[in-house]
Amino acid sequence: MDLDNNAVLSDADLASEQGNETAKVLQELGEIREELFILKDLFVRRLHDDKQKSQMIHTLDEGARFAFIEPFLTDLILVLDRLEKKDDDFARSVYEEIYDILHRRGVERINVTEGFNPALYNAVKSNDNPEIASVAVTGIVRNGYTLSGRVIRAAEVIVDRPVTK
Repeated sequence: MDLDNNAVLSDADLASEQGNETAKVLQELGEIREELFILKDLFVRRLHDDKQKSQMIHTLDEGARFAFIEPFLTDLILVLDRLEKKDDDFARSVYEEIYDILHRRGVERINVTEGFNPALYNAVKSNDNPEIASVAVTGIVRNGYTLSGRVIRAAEVIVDRPVTK
C-alpha cells in the first residue's frame, strides 16, 4: 500500500510540476507577446517617421530646384515675350521652339479665363463697367507661366470691374 501511495504522490507531484512548467511557458509567451507589441509599435513609428522625412526631403528638393531654375526661366520667358510681339516667321518659329523646350520640361502657359484669379493673374489695367457684377478679364498684356503648379510669372491682364455705388 505504501507503494501505491508513493505512486499517487509522484503522479500528483508530476501534475504539479507540469502545471508549473505550463505556467512558466504561458508567462514567457505573455512576455514575448508584449515585446512583439513594443517592437511592432516601434517599427510602425519609424516607418511613419521615414515617410515624413522622405516627404520633407522631397519638398526641400523641389524648393531648391525651383529656386535655382526660376530666375533662368524668368529670363527665357522675357525672351518669349519679345519674340511673341514680332511679326516675322523666323521669330515665330524661335518662339514656338523655345516654348516647346520649356513645355517638355514642365513649364505651362497659364490659361487665362474670364473670371479673375489673383493667384494666377496680375491686373495691370482696369476699367469700370457698370454692367458687370464681378471682376472680369477682358484682355491679356503678357502670358503667365507655371512650373509644376508653381507660378513663375502671373499673367498680366486687363480687367473690367463693377462700379460700386
